[in-house]
This record gives sequence, C-alpha cells and structure tokens, in this order.
Amino acid sequence: MTASVTLPPRYLRARQRVGGRELALDWRQLGRRKPRVWPGMIWLWRADEARRENAERASMLAPEERDRLYLIGTSMGGDLYALDPRGRVVVVDEIEMAYPVVVARDFAAFETSFVLAAEAQKRLHAREEQDELRGVPAQWRKLDAILAGPRGLPRTVKTQVMMGDIANTYLLAGRQGALLEALTAFVKRHPGQRALATKMRKYAGAWGGGGS
Repeated sequence: MTASVTLPPRYLRARQRVGGRELALDWRQLGRRKPRVWPGMIWLWRADEARRENAERASMLAPEERDRLYLIGTSMGGDLYALDPRGRVVVVDEIEMAYPVVVARDFAAFETSFVLAAEAQKRLHAREEQDELRGVPAQWRKLDAILAGPRGLPRTVKTQVMMGDIANTYLLAGRQGALLEALTAFVKRHPGQRALATKMRKYAGAWGGGGS
C-alpha cells in the first residue's frame, strides 16, 4: 500500500468477498445522483490485482497524489476508484489521474451502495434510465423554441448543440431505440431538419447499441 494510506478492515473483507467482480452502485445510498459521465459500477480488484495495479500506475498519478491514493478498482468508463489518507473513497480519471473527487466519506459508506442481486440490479438500472430521461421533454421544448426563432448562424449552432445534448441523454441512458423514435417525431415537426436528424441517427448507430 502507499505510505500514507491505511487499508480499512471493511475494504479488506469486501475485497475477499466480492473482489474480481463487477458491482453495480446505487448512488442514492451515497446521498447523490449518479453523475451522467460515470458508469454506475465498479470492478473491485482482488488483492493480487490491486497490488499489481498500484505498482504499475503509481508513476502515472499526479505528483501531489503519489503515495496519497491506493487504487481499489475501475469502471468501464475509465474511472479509477481509490482510498485517500483520510479513508475516503475517491474517483480519479484514468487518463489524467489527478483531482480526486470524493464519493464516500469512508469505505463502509461506499459499500452500502453495492447492489449484488440480479433482480435488484435490474430495478436499479430501470430507475436510473427513468431519472436520465426525466428532463428530456423540457429539452425537446427548448429545441422547438430555438427553431421557432430567427434563422441564421446562431440558431443553427444552438440547434446542433441542443440536439447533441438530447441525443447524449438518451444514449447514456441506454435508450437508443427511444431516441430514433423521437427523431422521427422531430422531423414531422420540423421537416427542414431532416439532415440533422439523419446525422443524429448515424451518431446513435456509431454509439454501439442500447435498449429501446
């Protein structure tokens, strides 16, 4: 382990019990909503994996964080989970490996967010999808309002930015099929925006799938 980080017994026990597994995380148990850019999971490393990963990645950490973070797992989105000298669970970006963000005051609190049972995971994912899409109607109304405004470069840029935001909301929620249906309705409302809708369909296809 790093010089300034003591591994809490709760973490050591969890590592023995569920190390080497992908664990879903219920962010509500941490008192917050799941950030859109963070997958709601952690691959908690086994003891041997943790030792290897810490040895290999230590030099990649920002200088001010070396010997101050003990990496415990990763996500498929390129986030690294770690323990800091205060025993808190933090997240750092796998590429930049700086600016740790605190997600739990200690490992015991972090462990309460683990969702292990398959049925519970399905319910969690369904709820998260609903949360992600809750603001979509307002986004579509805002886009319609932009298109009702004066023509010109500012409207074109705003339209493209808003459409990109809407598409990402659907895709991050795993609702590619719902996005395609919404784009069909969008073209019926705004026939002149067929090219933009086609661009978004290609973008959704390149995303790599998702549920409807």
